[in-house]
Amino acid sequence: MRIGHYQGGWTATGILPLKIANEVLLFAAMFLVPAIIALHHNHVNIDRTQAAVGCGIVAVVIPIILVLDIVQGRLIYPVYNMLVNTPPVAELVVAVDYGGLHAISILLGSASFQRSRNLRSYSMARPLSRCCAAIFPSR
Repeated sequence: MRIGHYQGGWTATGILPLKIANEVLLFAAMFLVPAIIALHHNHVNIDRTQAAVGCGIVAVVIPIILVLDIVQGRLIYPVYNMLVNTPPVAELVVAVDYGGLHAISILLGSASFQRSRNLRSYSMARPLSRCCAAIFPSR
């Protein structure tokens, strides 16, 4: 028994890009795991505590991305033949999705700030550190 599908606005016209973005987000989150391990391994020689903090913040983002991928999937894929079928439910799903994306951007921004502060002492990474410090001024 199919309950219905909310045919409102951007979900009705852009279903294929939403499906592609949903699948890419899942794989991108999973590829963050070896990237964080490699980043930690590379930066642990500079400062062990700072490397653990910066990589730990990014590691916290992975489950949030996966949960948001599931929430976004509710707009696209049916679960037990039930789709998002009313505008208030669609608004809730989109609001939770964008709120989570905001939390992810704050966490990744703080991790970038923390990593740039740590890389200032590493001579090969000074240009990158200055670029990040220009984005996040300390004073």
